[in-house]
Amino acid sequence: MNNKKEKGFFIYGKNVISEVLKNNANKIKKFYFVDLKKAEVKNFTSKIENFPKKVEIEIVSKDFAFKKVGEVNHQNILAQIENFEYLNFDNWKNNFLKPEKNLVLILDGISDVGNLGAIVRSAAAFGVCGIFLEEKNSAPVNGAVFKSSAGNIFSVPIIKVSNINNLIEKLKKEKFWMYALDGKSERSEIFSENSFDTNTAFVLGSEGGGVSVLTLKKSDFIINIPILKKVESLNVSVSAGIVMSKYREKFL
Repeated sequence: MNNKKEKGFFIYGKNVISEVLKNNANKIKKFYFVDLKKAEVKNFTSKIENFPKKVEIEIVSKDFAFKKVGEVNHQNILAQIENFEYLNFDNWKNNFLKPEKNLVLILDGISDVGNLGAIVRSAAAFGVCGIFLEEKNSAPVNGAVFKSSAGNIFSVPIIKVSNINNLIEKLKKEKFWMYALDGKSERSEIFSENSFDTNTAFVLGSEGGGVSVLTLKKSDFIINIPILKKVESLNVSVSAGIVMSKYREKFL
């Protein structure tokens, strides 16, 4: 089975591009500098760590930048990513699944690119070995995701699957336990780091719809993060960061 690819897109900002250049410079097809003269470009690139000496560069207008990335703080630099390649389950299993202490995330209907990027950034920080997205109703990996992930998209394997519930069955065969985050379910219990098993999958749903009913039924545990009643819920990326941190506290 071939891995799926996201069509090419633009990333922007010095910090994001610098992060990609550290280990994935080959992913960048071309650089664009906005309203700079050649001498300014040379000075600009000298301050960016790992900037390649031989690479295609074009000086473009602000209108060009606006059409490609919108009204954002691009810091006068854009880079074109040729494509982003998602893994499939078998590829991930053969290359990234460890004998033990595997932490993965299953994102059920996370369609907001800002949330996806923030989750990826935290996942890179806490050593997550896979983020699973459903083909439908999931945010695409694009420039906005790159920005909110602080350039960490290539630091965590991202896998696309056709059906989350089938994925859960496959992961259970690999001795994973499923922990779905849902504060409204009658089965929901307050979590602690002592709850988690060496191979843990956290299932996170969208802020609007939450984890789907069938996926909740297939989960081994339904957990919630205790918060004050005056606050209805936490942002999904914040919830993800909390549970990943607690897992790592147990398995450092």
